[in-house]
Amino acid sequence: MLYIGQTHTIAVPLMLDGGDGDAVNLSRANTRAAFETVYEKTFGRILPGAALKVLNFRVAVIGVREKFDLARLAVSTEATNALPRETRSVWIDGSAHAVPVYERLRLPIGAIIKGPALFEQSDTTVWLESGFVAQVDALGNLLLSRALRLLNA
Repeated sequence: MLYIGQTHTIAVPLMLDGGDGDAVNLSRANTRAAFETVYEKTFGRILPGAALKVLNFRVAVIGVREKFDLARLAVSTEATNALPRETRSVWIDGSAHAVPVYERLRLPIGAIIKGPALFEQSDTTVWLESGFVAQVDALGNLLLSRALRLLNA
């Protein structure tokens, strides 16, 4: 907000809920009072009767939702298998190699894939180099590690 005719703006918090459950009335008078409080703290005075301008509103909403079990997003071990969808020719160390391509979101919990491999999903592709393994954890995350160290092994 700012006084019309000035170029410097100040952020003025306007709370719809004061934190104690009592709604705050966002009338012109209350909005002006909030602005003048911040303005006076910032510049040491106010300009009584000068017109105000609101340039931007930023809204933050905080809510409470039920807990969500992320494990529900993981593919169960019975739902699918860890077979590649296809193989693709990939240039590695100066020559072409047939590399398996997996549908990332269809890999079951506990699946272990040795590199080299590709994992594709709608928003990304993950490359797994030789000497590394990928394991799907209980939440469906793809955990990558050196081939010598398997999770729960």
